[in-house]
Amino acid sequence: MRVRYCALVFLKGLAAFLVAASFWEVIDRNFVFATTISGYRPNFGHFPASGRAVNSEEGYSSTWYDAEGFREGRPIPAPANRILILGDSYTNAMQVATADNYCSVLQRMFGASGKDVWVINGGVSGSSPARYVNDAPWYLSNLHPQQVVVQLDQLHFVMDLPVQHGDFFLRPTRNGFVIRSEEERHQVQDQLKHFGLGRFILDQSLVRTAMLRLGFRDEQLTFASEKQLSVQGVDYAPYVDWVVHNLKKAFGNPLIVYIPTIDYFNLEKPPHNVESELAAECAHEGLSFINMRQSFLQSFACNKAPCHGFVNTAPGVGHINAIGHALVAKEIYKALVRRGTVR
Repeated sequence: MRVRYCALVFLKGLAAFLVAASFWEVIDRNFVFATTISGYRPNFGHFPASGRAVNSEEGYSSTWYDAEGFREGRPIPAPANRILILGDSYTNAMQVATADNYCSVLQRMFGASGKDVWVINGGVSGSSPARYVNDAPWYLSNLHPQQVVVQLDQLHFVMDLPVQHGDFFLRPTRNGFVIRSEEERHQVQDQLKHFGLGRFILDQSLVRTAMLRLGFRDEQLTFASEKQLSVQGVDYAPYVDWVVHNLKKAFGNPLIVYIPTIDYFNLEKPPHNVESELAAECAHEGLSFINMRQSFLQSFACNKAPCHGFVNTAPGVGHINAIGHALVAKEIYKALVRRGTVR
């Protein structure tokens, strides 16, 4: 009798847990955190595709992607004037609402001036300069942009070269660099996620939270490696030269936008030497270069609000917030108007 009673209590407790977990999963996926299964194109890499996406771990946004990976869909009909913006998570910008993303702000600025423009958000988290160069033929032949903007940041150079991860990366050779990929490994991961059990393991909230905790530890190790590389005085100039030269070769006359890392608690801290090397190489190649450092610092001096960080993270660190996105859009708009790109 006692055994039956204990078994009944256990089953009731298990049922209550499963019901609570199911309710939490609905809340989690609609208001807290939801990811889409990555789309994949051979020799192109991954892109966010086909589904709802919610982020509340850094900032907040709730949006969706169409089957081609365009945030909130390709406009129908798509305007003939098209500005393609390539970048990583700063451009994909799941930390802010779609309306606050600098691509959306830029499109509204052109619309307010009477220009019918589609500003294409080509941001993919974890992207690298090697991927921008590799994917150029697809973007140019399928989207036909009149202007290409490439967003770069410090980690594109400090981390991408030594770590060599992601869909595409550069590998040093005796004669410079070559583009390499890890497509086979990522294909296996995608097949696992399309498998019911694999998707559960990789996406369900409790397991995902544990994986994020482990990922946080890996991130600490990653930044430790970055500091170690800086101490060793790694020469990034050849990498910067390759990136700028090949972006020009791939896209003709792209506008380069650099989003800096700023220590708002120590404004006297000098920037990483990648910034000056990138500016010098863009000048050498004849490419327009926008460094957002001064705009961010001037905004901070006036408003005492950093352009990085969110209310649910440490202030002044991480990705740029709505203030930063508005400033980036403003600088790109001024540069493109001077060029006369959009008519």
